[in-house]
Amino acid sequence: MSEQTIPIGAGFPVYQCHKKVRAAKIAEVTLHDPTDSDPPVEFSGGFMFFDGHAPIPFGVVFWEKHQPKKGGYLVIYEDGYISFSPAEAFEAGYTKLPESPKSELLTEARDAASRLNKLNAFMATDEFPKLDREDKDLLYLKQRTLSEYVQLLGKMLDRSKLQYTHQ
Repeated sequence: MSEQTIPIGAGFPVYQCHKKVRAAKIAEVTLHDPTDSDPPVEFSGGFMFFDGHAPIPFGVVFWEKHQPKKGGYLVIYEDGYISFSPAEAFEAGYTKLPESPKSELLTEARDAASRLNKLNAFMATDEFPKLDREDKDLLYLKQRTLSEYVQLLGKMLDRSKLQYTHQ
């Protein structure tokens, strides 16, 4: 069984200029404070936070090149390149594309399949048998429920004529 991974920015809205990109407005940027460590360490990056999306870590190289700021956009190009764009430049050059219910369904199916794959991978480790009986039972129930949900989404995708390849 192979593991499905969700690319960074999978749930971000899609924008268009002369290229289609995924982007999200940065709500907050936090930097790792090396003096918080004992002993102190070198600067190692930080996190970008978004409204409605998971935070994304960044390292020193990204920081030195882009210096992301609150209010700007994290931009992910179709070829996977990731950059930062100040809000004024981004909003002047890109128009947000409407999301279709079908594309939202496809994203939902990918997310559910990814969660199921991660759960299955954990249940195949040596750690799973060490859990308490009740915890294992709850994870078995979660596995069955997610499996049924993925099947339901698959049927909905079939009816909408969308193709989804489970990786």
